[in-house]
Amino acid sequence: MKRGQPRVYAETEPSVPRGKSPGLELDLRGQRVETALERVDWYVDAAYNAGLPFARIIHGKGTGALRKAVREFVETHRLISKVETAHPNEGGDGVDDHPHGADHLAFIRRWLFKRLPRAYYYAQAVVFFPHGHMVRFLLSLVIGLVIGVIVGLYLGWFQFPVEYLDSPIGRLDPQYRDTYTVMIANGYRSDGDALAAIERLRVLGVADVPDFVFQQAERYIANSRDLGEIRALIALSEGLGRTSPQFDSYRQATVPEGG
Repeated sequence: MKRGQPRVYAETEPSVPRGKSPGLELDLRGQRVETALERVDWYVDAAYNAGLPFARIIHGKGTGALRKAVREFVETHRLISKVETAHPNEGGDGVDDHPHGADHLAFIRRWLFKRLPRAYYYAQAVVFFPHGHMVRFLLSLVIGLVIGVIVGLYLGWFQFPVEYLDSPIGRLDPQYRDTYTVMIANGYRSDGDALAAIERLRVLGVADVPDFVFQQAERYIANSRDLGEIRALIALSEGLGRTSPQFDSYRQATVPEGG
């Protein structure tokens, strides 16, 4: 049996589906060396596939034969990046801590191990797993994102660039035509220049500017639009010679400020 290679497990060993966690701890106390190493090999493979960052292997102190064999096995295992002796409060040399990560996980690791339903003071070690497959996945993800951004920028800037069209003002949507007319009406209230207002409104393609303004003023009154906008339109409409009895109640302050 080669370390870290797939193998046929003994019927006495639990079957863990690929990707399912075998737990953070493996207890080998009281087992023969050969049996213990088979279990370690199975456990490391299952823990690695489950994505565990670290795991704890309890081998006990005893005569030291099991501890030595387990240490030598995990220190050369291709799926383990580092092996640490457990903290003295966790059993010290009797536990092999097989981390899959880095030292900054020590606090979290010890917090988790304290809550495991196992004898806490037996010798153990902690092992860490490198998770090269995760690194490759993240690297592939980053490369994919970079390529996607580059391709997107190339398509957006060179292949299908945004085209800015100088659309004539006469093609404005009706609501923006109304807004433009109100702007011209407010301008008229300030300067009283009816001819300038007519020229500015002709760019909308309007044939009869006075009637156009008159109709918008009546529509704004019917729809109860903003009072200031209504008065501006009434002022312009009357300045262009079109008035209506319904303008009377709105005529207050509609005389051009410049007049």
